[in-house]
Amino acid sequence: MFVWVLDIDWSHPNNCQTMHVVGYVRERPGSDSVDTAFMQAERIRIWVARNGYDLISICQDNATSAEREGFGAVLGIISSGQAELVVVPTLEALSPDKITQEVMLFELRKTGISVASTEEHDLPALSVPPTDPARMLIRDVLDKAAAFRVDRSSAPTELIAVPEVESELVPVVLVPDVIVEFVESLPTTEPDPDRALA
Repeated sequence: MFVWVLDIDWSHPNNCQTMHVVGYVRERPGSDSVDTAFMQAERIRIWVARNGYDLISICQDNATSAEREGFGAVLGIISSGQAELVVVPTLEALSPDKITQEVMLFELRKTGISVASTEEHDLPALSVPPTDPARMLIRDVLDKAAAFRVDRSSAPTELIAVPEVESELVPVVLVPDVIVEFVESLPTTEPDPDRALA
């Protein structure tokens, strides 16, 4: 992972009218790729300069980097409040796979940040909603999964004891409109080996 820090004033974050940009590049798998990380970074620099923005850093992942430390660095810069926009040279830099692209875009967008590409042909894929039905489906699934996780984590749970028989108490987990009762498991019977062979 490489992070090139270009111009950050940590004492005054986001104190001017210029939009702060963080770039993300990734070496493509295969040594025959002509689109090197350097060339991707140069396209980002040119795009940012043409738009009059302020490029504060470029984070890079290697083609073989499974941990995506560079992408993690982008998320870290965003969470520190130093950038309002992430720019990629092309969506292919995120991944050649459309689903992985959308998962990574979802991670960026849920921070409230905007994402742009230096390639015009990526604009339909980055639009909200996307023009591609497959991307629309992927985003819908990601949104619903995130909403489900939020609903599950925010549901209050308490453990109480409810009398089942006069002398016994059975623990029950109470969630609004849901009761889960824990019962003893029934003894299992050993399978008959003669029946298994029949």
